Amino acid sequence: MSLEEKRQLIESYNQLLLNFDTRIQTTNITYYDRFTITYFVNSIGSCIAQERLDVNGKFRAIARGEGDLVKQAVHSISSRSDYNTLFDILPGA
Repeated sequence: MSLEEKRQLIESYNQLLLNFDTRIQTTNITYYDRFTITYFVNSIGSCIAQERLDVNGKFRAIARGEGDLVKQAVHSISSRSDYNTLFDILPGA
């Protein structure tokens, strides 16, 4: 995904949160991806390289209800637990 596509993805998630309920006044979405290579080398000659792409998203919505009651909801997803979740919930995917 290009950086522009990632920005559009985050904007679409933000709009989904804002449109979900009129009481939602504030949203915060954090997205990051990281590619790493980890090497394992031992004294008997083993050399193992592990490539890993980690994708993480955190979604927060803050709503104001009756009597100035404020509620906050947070949901996080991570490729280490369920990589496909991030892409399964894409609008139009």
